[in-house]
Amino acid sequence: MTGEGDPTQLLDVTLVNLPVEQFWRSQQHHDALLREFALVAVAVESDHEAVPARLLALVRQLTARFGRLSAEPEARLRDAMEQGVATVDLRFQVPPAAKDAAVNLGRLLDEADEYCRQGALLTLATPPDVLAFRRRYLAEFVRQIGGAPPRPWERP
Repeated sequence: MTGEGDPTQLLDVTLVNLPVEQFWRSQQHHDALLREFALVAVAVESDHEAVPARLLALVRQLTARFGRLSAEPEARLRDAMEQGVATVDLRFQVPPAAKDAAVNLGRLLDEADEYCRQGALLTLATPPDVLAFRRRYLAEFVRQIGGAPPRPWERP
């Protein structure tokens, strides 16, 4: 598995022992941030370089490029949450470009956290445990697309 080569090739990324509750906490924070940024972006629509506009544009782009590739893992996560399962193993098949996308998303979410710390929003910066989860989650995509083996989360 490398991040080089045929851009149509799909590479496996396996998340082992992914903590379901932490994933959903991360997703809830992410969703709240995007909702508020959507409102802010409308208010400052002429500033396309502002963090809210850039993050929303990147999320739209990533959803268009990779959204269909995450449908099955997301369904498995929903099922695990409904069943009260603590951890789940997920397999994603992604193109090599997902590596750069994960890096860019992580950087922009870090910028968004700084934007939140400035106090202009209702949404707070990402809590430390959710931030650690987000960074680990994105790092697994970067590592594995780069050829590293999956690194399991510790079981709770």
